[in-house]
Amino acid sequence: MITQAYRILQSDGTPALLCLRCDRISYHPEDIAHRYCGHCHCFLAEWEGEEVALRRLVAEAEIYVRAYKCHCDAPEGREGARRLLRKMGQVLTL
Repeated sequence: MITQAYRILQSDGTPALLCLRCDRISYHPEDIAHRYCGHCHCFLAEWEGEEVALRRLVAEAEIYVRAYKCHCDAPEGREGARRLLRKMGQVLTL
């Protein structure tokens, strides 16, 4: 699974680069042109975004962990947790 590592946004008509690795936004024209994140020190167009996909899955998994610790039902119950774990397994085996 390859996930795009950046998004180009428009903020009040001004283009901006959103890095999906660190969730920071750059308005610098050179960063946008070269798809570069100064915080991560990498060119995002060349970077394969598996880490982004994994970070999203881990964030989703944390919801289930918190729900378990609070002794309440996770969203979509146990089947949702099973589906998430299968998805994580697929990403990790690529």
